[in-house]
Amino acid sequence: MSLLFEQVQGSLQKILLHCKDNCEYYHDILSQLNIEKFSKSEFENIPLLTKKKLVENSDLIRDRTGSYENIYTVYTSGTTGFPLRYDRSQEDKIREGLILQELRYSFKIPRNPIVAMFGLHKEPIIYTYNGNQRKITSLSLHNLSEERFFLYYYTLRDFKPDILQGYASVLYEFAQFIRTRGLEPLEITLVENRSEHLQNSQFDDITRYLGKLSNMYGASETYPIAYSCPHGKLHISGKNVYIEVVDMNSFEVLPIGQTGEIVVTSLTNRLTPIIRYRTGDIGMINYCECQCGNTIELTLMMGRTGDQIKTPNGYLNAVVLRRLFDHFGDPGYEGIGELQIIQEKEDIFTINLVENVNHMNDNLVSNLVSLVKNCLGYSVEVNVCKVSELERNPTNRKCPPFISRCK
Repeated sequence: MSLLFEQVQGSLQKILLHCKDNCEYYHDILSQLNIEKFSKSEFENIPLLTKKKLVENSDLIRDRTGSYENIYTVYTSGTTGFPLRYDRSQEDKIREGLILQELRYSFKIPRNPIVAMFGLHKEPIIYTYNGNQRKITSLSLHNLSEERFFLYYYTLRDFKPDILQGYASVLYEFAQFIRTRGLEPLEITLVENRSEHLQNSQFDDITRYLGKLSNMYGASETYPIAYSCPHGKLHISGKNVYIEVVDMNSFEVLPIGQTGEIVVTSLTNRLTPIIRYRTGDIGMINYCECQCGNTIELTLMMGRTGDQIKTPNGYLNAVVLRRLFDHFGDPGYEGIGELQIIQEKEDIFTINLVENVNHMNDNLVSNLVSLVKNCLGYSVEVNVCKVSELERNPTNRKCPPFISRCK
């Protein structure tokens, strides 16, 4: 039995009993399981839940026996192809909020923080008040011009938020703007990267010009899955979720230290329970030594299970390209500011490169081309295009590290 399973077995038992008694979808599935005393291998026999199954069986999965007040509907960002509608209760939100508050405690964040965030609305700035006190400032992700960044900079300087939330690419772009315009750093207590792969090259500028950086890995369906500590390691939120890593072909659970698809079980959501849910994200769990005292680390890889490279021999998962990100900061690669790979055709790739002007390198282009070719293992043409910013998803405004234009 793994340490991770032992730590959450009691919480798993409670949520499984709730699902069996209150959710039609899970009743028959869990009736074969002795929930009062079950092993890790028995838990792994519960069928995996996919987004497709969640959509098709949403009414059956939802708890129809309880009386819930103030039900909130949220939508996923649509990264996997389509946004998913998901209902959660006020009680669920409170439980998850208290867990997130505890995760932030090590960064010395107050109980009721003042928050600023980047959002998908078209209006430049939206304010939310608690009585007469402004508690939230939301900054639009649209039209990120120089004029707009100046507006955001002075708004945040006056607002003085405890937390700034956003995608890594936007936070980095904003930090670069502050640096190149010679503005004073904002010194925000905590800057939370959400929903996007954090590249190593982005870390220094975000930390220097915005504030102390944390990396939150979560999903709209489960909220915080993992959160980085002040020492930079990403730790599983064991009070909120149980995580497994499964093989991307057989879907068998992998041992500690092996890479696969992340499968998550929510320990807190009662209205719409999530049991063994395939996230589509790729990562691995490892034991670690960390000054914060947590001994389990989650490592996220570039790409998702749906990000496929089309090759002459079939499809290859884009996770193979993560080797590029391992080289950021190495000799010969210092000039990488941000990077995005696009498959134009089966044998033609484009690398969108935002250069780090503080570390120019004449050999960077040839080094990147060679590295991509070595990662792929078949004959390809690789072109490097130097750009000022990376291509964004027009719907959720995220900046994916890999894009395929192959059909």
